[in-house]
Amino acid sequence: TIWRVADGSVERTIQAAAGAVLSLGWNTDGTLLVAGCDDGFVRLWDARTGALIAEYRAATAGLAIEWRPDGKGFLSSSNDGTLAVWSVPK
Repeated sequence: TIWRVADGSVERTIQAAAGAVLSLGWNTDGTLLVAGCDDGFVRLWDARTGALIAEYRAATAGLAIEWRPDGKGFLSSSNDGTLAVWSVPK
């Protein structure tokens, strides 16, 4: 769930997966949200609409997410020690 800071109301709810979300990361302008999930997928949404943009198959559950400064991609780490670099679809 994305909350409005000003009044604490719900902005939108995004369905991530059947399991748990282990990590989240917003891009620098707040328009994209990426989540590392315990089902082994990394999911990317348009934060303004809640639309799923892409799903990436990670090695295992995604423990950490870090965006590139230019916002064109991000890095995910998995609990097996794997690091992956992903690109945002155009």
